Amino acid sequence: QLITLPKLSAQEIADLSNQLELHLDTKLGYKVAPPEFVDTLPASPKGIHGIRTMARVEDSTIHVIQFGIQRSVSQPPQCWVLGLIVNQDNTMAENPNVADIEAAIAEMMKSLDELRKGLVIRDLETKIIQLSYVDAKTALAMLKGMGITTFPKPESIPPKIDFAQLPYVISIEDPLGPDTGLIGAETKLAGGKTSLTPGTAGKITDNAVAGPMTQLMIMFHPAHPGQFSDVRSMLDTFIDRPARQIFIEGMVLEISENGLKELGVKWDLLHSSPHNATNNPVLSLQGDALQSQNLGDASLQSTLGMTIHDTSRLHNVFTGPFPWDWSATIQALVLSGKAEVLSRPSVLTLNNRQSTIRVGKDIPILSSSEGTNYNASKISFKFEYLSTGILLNIRPRINEAGTEVTMLIDTIVSARVTGEDLQITSKAPSGDVTVLAEAPTISTRRVQTYGRIKNNTPFIIGGLVAREKISAKTKVPLLGDIPIVGALFRNTKSTHEKREVIIVVTPYILPEEKLIPRSLPKDEDLFDSFGHELFRDSYRIRSEDVFDLTFLLENARILTYRSKARLAVTKNFRLGEQEPFKTFVQNSIPGEPILVTRMIYEVIKRLSLDAPVLSERIIYLESQQEAGGYNVRFIDSFLEKLTKGKFTTLGDKAVALTFHGDASQADSQLNTQSTPEVSLVDCADREAWGKLLWELNQPGEDGQSRHTVLIQDRSDIVRLRRAMALKKIITLNGGSDQMLLKNFSVGKVLLMPEMREDQTHLIDVKAAMFF
Repeated sequence: QLITLPKLSAQEIADLSNQLELHLDTKLGYKVAPPEFVDTLPASPKGIHGIRTMARVEDSTIHVIQFGIQRSVSQPPQCWVLGLIVNQDNTMAENPNVADIEAAIAEMMKSLDELRKGLVIRDLETKIIQLSYVDAKTALAMLKGMGITTFPKPESIPPKIDFAQLPYVISIEDPLGPDTGLIGAETKLAGGKTSLTPGTAGKITDNAVAGPMTQLMIMFHPAHPGQFSDVRSMLDTFIDRPARQIFIEGMVLEISENGLKELGVKWDLLHSSPHNATNNPVLSLQGDALQSQNLGDASLQSTLGMTIHDTSRLHNVFTGPFPWDWSATIQALVLSGKAEVLSRPSVLTLNNRQSTIRVGKDIPILSSSEGTNYNASKISFKFEYLSTGILLNIRPRINEAGTEVTMLIDTIVSARVTGEDLQITSKAPSGDVTVLAEAPTISTRRVQTYGRIKNNTPFIIGGLVAREKISAKTKVPLLGDIPIVGALFRNTKSTHEKREVIIVVTPYILPEEKLIPRSLPKDEDLFDSFGHELFRDSYRIRSEDVFDLTFLLENARILTYRSKARLAVTKNFRLGEQEPFKTFVQNSIPGEPILVTRMIYEVIKRLSLDAPVLSERIIYLESQQEAGGYNVRFIDSFLEKLTKGKFTTLGDKAVALTFHGDASQADSQLNTQSTPEVSLVDCADREAWGKLLWELNQPGEDGQSRHTVLIQDRSDIVRLRRAMALKKIITLNGGSDQMLLKNFSVGKVLLMPEMREDQTHLIDVKAAMFF
């Protein structure tokens, strides 16, 4: 028999099955059937899940009830019930108790409906979601449009809950601007300007609000965790998404007229056949012009020694993706004094957000005013500042495919014109000239434009031409200063030089959730920080420190399990809080802490960070059986006592320091975590040492974990010293829980502990674990 059920969650279906089992047990005397009996019954239909078999013996017959649940996407769930009476001759008859099952389910559904109608706020479960990228108002509006019940404030929630409207999403009000803004009063100056430095103490709010911002509160039925999972999935998939990042690299050049000719900024297209791919012109650098040659599909070797590939689809010389080595040509012009790199700005920005780079200086302009005060003259002075230099405003927008960038560009190049300052003077009767006010003449070149270019393609802006007059005077000392006659001994030469500013802008669309190599600095020791008195040392992770784990990160089986885990978590978020689902949902792989620990161990080896860890300063604790305390033992002294001299090797023996249990095990005793069991074991060679080390680090017969330091020769002491350094580094960087691949990537910084030769180092369970 099939009994149609209302829409139920997985938890409610499990509760229904438990109640049916209890009903059959208490009211009808059925018990759970043993597996060997279940195997003798007819096979159940496909698609039935959670099958339970109950049986009871009555006279010489066995009464059997089987039930399970069938769930489908387009239909409501159904309860499948099978009732049999098995006779002694193995014949079967219909079990009349099936009708009791249908009546019991109807009664349970009635009780469930009454519970749903009587829901109040306290019956709901509450979770907080911290938004990462969008504001709460936008997220709330989007969720409302997707059919989720939303409330702008918690007090607007009705006291009586409508189950059909669950889940509820409520915006948590952010603190007001004065509670989270900067403090300090602004100082007003003359002319309506504001000083950056406050002159008086500013008025601050009564309370310092330190609570989180941009949060949503989700209220849902405890038996329906899928309600919360649906909201979480909507936010992560469609709403709370980060904008793509784009790295913009710029270069501003100023090239003289001679340099312009050598670079080939002037050009001519001698032919125009853009529709014929085999006869299209190919640009080449020749002298002071870009000449056109019909080369078909061949490549062109220019006079600068650069190969230019086929450009048959060229539409604009500035946006064409040529492999021109501009740097080589520009460097030659800079060395010869014909070009100057004014700036090489670069900035990392978000999609469709403006970024501004300004490189320059502020020129002070002095003005004075004269007046009388109490029959006395008074002169006052005032300085104003005029900004000059290079200003680059860019607003990029990435297309959906991530292949093109549309940019709004506003570029200003301004500079002071030498010798053309404007002066206002006053000439006294005595003939003295006084400068009352002075203002510089500013040469400004500006470009405002829109451009759409391919990703990773230079975009060149030219035509910002300025003419400069240069006057040079030469004279014969003394003779050139004689009035009238001195003109015969002086020479004045005036030249006009034309200079053009060329701006090269290259956008790089960064891949999502991946490393950003272009915006990272090189792997240089200059980025490390060692030897400070007050601050901790730090080490910047290099590419050589990170293992290539592609074979794990792209493993087909791991990706399959990750997909299945995420699918399960979308239906029940609670699964994501427990293992093994937690590891896979967080884009982790099993054993990540071990891999990261090994990579840090290699850094210690390469940098010799274990050098300050002296073997004669390494100790372990020995338990005092009588007094109940501990004795301190030095590992070097213990080994020298065994070898009756300086320790080099123990031959066919090895010392094992074994710790039983660890701090994560509640049943482990304190003394077993701090005091090792010291033993002398047989160890024929290094191959046997490796096998023995593996065996002694496996759980014991009682199931407790074991961690062993196994010492046979001096190389094991070196290994122990590195394990000591490794323990300190991991502790300083958040512990083993933070040893994840996402935290150990190129460009990130490792804090380094201060290790001195006079420090004493204890062999404990963590040191043995890292060993």
